[in-house]
Amino acid sequence: MKTLLLLSSLFLTVSAAAKPVDDQRTLEIEMARQKGVHLKLAEPDRPYEIVGQRFTFSGIAVQAVKAEKPLQLLNPIAPEQYGSGHDNVTREPTTGNVNGLKIFSIRF
Repeated sequence: MKTLLLLSSLFLTVSAAAKPVDDQRTLEIEMARQKGVHLKLAEPDRPYEIVGQRFTFSGIAVQAVKAEKPLQLLNPIAPEQYGSGHDNVTREPTTGNVNGLKIFSIRF
């Protein structure tokens, strides 16, 4: 019983320390679209990708190979250099809900 209580309090502590998704930028983009302004956003630096001449490789496996400490990818309070958990998920096109993980992806 004590173990269950300790694990649940540890889980709640780690969950509370997680960063929320930054919706401010999304809100600014949506407001610009409503006004008819077309924004060209800079492509963010993606440390979880390997960019070649013809292909781009990405996914959890690529991120684990490129990381100095791969176990930090499982740490919910890891530094930002290890990326976000949202980087390697697939989303439902109509609703935007997460429906899977990208283990290894090739883009042409």
